[in-house]
Amino acid sequence: MNKTAPVGMALQTISEKFRRRMRTLCWEALDEGVVLFFRLKFLGEALRRELRVLPVQHRLHLLANR
Repeated sequence: MNKTAPVGMALQTISEKFRRRMRTLCWEALDEGVVLFFRLKFLGEALRRELRVLPVQHRLHLLANR
C-alpha cells in the first residue's frame, strides 16, 4: 500500500492541473466569444448606418402605402 500512495497522489495532482487548465481554457474561450459577439454587433450597426438600411417594418409600411 505504501507504493500505491505516491502514484495516487501523482494522478490526483495531474488531474487537478488538468481540471484547472480546462477551466482556464473554457473561460478564455468564453471571453473571446463575448468579445467577438460585441465586435460583430458593432460592425453590423456601423455597416447598417453606412448603408442606411431601413428596418423591415418600415419597408413593409412603405410597400403598403404604394
